[in-house]
Amino acid sequence: MINLSPRISVQILLVLACLVSPSAWSQEFRATVTGRVVDAAGLPIPGVTVSATNTQTNEIATAITSADGVYSLPFLKPGVYTLAAELEGFRKWTQERMQLEVGQTVTLNMTMQVGSISETVTVIGESPLIETSKADRGMVIDNQRVTELPLNARNPFMLSYLAPGITYNGPAIYQRPFDNGAIADWSINGGQNRNNEFLLDGAPNNSIQGGNNIAYVPPVDSVQEFKIVTNSYDAQYGRTAGGVINVSLKSGTNTFHGTAYEFARRKALDSNEYFFKVNNREKPDHRLDQYGFQVDGPVQIPGLYDGRNKTFFMFNYEGYKEATPNPATYTVPDAAQLRGDFSNLRDAQGRLDRTPGKRTVGPRSVPRQRHSRQPHRPDGAAALAVLPAAERLGAVR
Repeated sequence: MINLSPRISVQILLVLACLVSPSAWSQEFRATVTGRVVDAAGLPIPGVTVSATNTQTNEIATAITSADGVYSLPFLKPGVYTLAAELEGFRKWTQERMQLEVGQTVTLNMTMQVGSISETVTVIGESPLIETSKADRGMVIDNQRVTELPLNARNPFMLSYLAPGITYNGPAIYQRPFDNGAIADWSINGGQNRNNEFLLDGAPNNSIQGGNNIAYVPPVDSVQEFKIVTNSYDAQYGRTAGGVINVSLKSGTNTFHGTAYEFARRKALDSNEYFFKVNNREKPDHRLDQYGFQVDGPVQIPGLYDGRNKTFFMFNYEGYKEATPNPATYTVPDAAQLRGDFSNLRDAQGRLDRTPGKRTVGPRSVPRQRHSRQPHRPDGAAALAVLPAAERLGAVR
């Protein structure tokens, strides 16, 4: 028998707490299927093997019903599943193409019929799965909408607009993936701005810098789906005074998939701005490239390891390059002023002071006169040489 001192015991407990704490602090993003298995008379059937098979990865989760016929299948990644229940003396019960979403808890009761286990009862045309085991309510943005709906700057969080009760309070020009502060300006169901929790696969994704920003915005092609919880009464959501946005990332399947993309903006494709039009100005030479690639599939090392049905990967790279000219208007000396003639000097509104002999500049008056041109000092001549020429003489812009 090994006796441990109290100090060593406390140290061991602290190490175990550190190992366990990350999962304890995070909110669950995976789905759960629970329910009760009964016979035709409504009596519970204990000992039934209930399994859920992911149709894309062939991963199988199993559970055995209790004496009350109750089963629970937790920690199911979002996706499409085939659910089955079997027990000797009863026909096998199956339901195919059952879609499970991020953070969903589904109650699915089964009624098994007496017969041979080789016989199968397949349930089709089932009514939509109802979530009655949890108090939170919200909307799931599925993978089809994530990948196919157009997105300004390809920021998946902006699809939260689709959910009722969502108000985005940030400027429309700052929706790029790295505008972490502006894209956190959400108000959900009338809650205060920036009082929401962002989760990435159940882990906290908030940054305290700048007032509750988003820490990381994943590329669109790496997102499986996400759920916007607008009524966060479930006990696991306790760090928000507004709503919760829980993003689930892709994890790969038994088949290799990949995408490559390039989203470009060029001067020739952009429309001209109003003020450039009225001033007969050319469009600025704006350039934007948002590009990358994504690949996922089973982990395979030829001759060493085959990860199909058990080990998967997903990798996504995205680059963003933007060159945005910033046209500006400056006041520069015109040809007359370079010659020393300031008789046409005007104020900020373009008005010429017609007071005889005087010109008001700021708080003081100076004589209105022409100065004979004197040779410039070398430093002054160098400064004048780099001044741009005035494009619109006498105009104020």
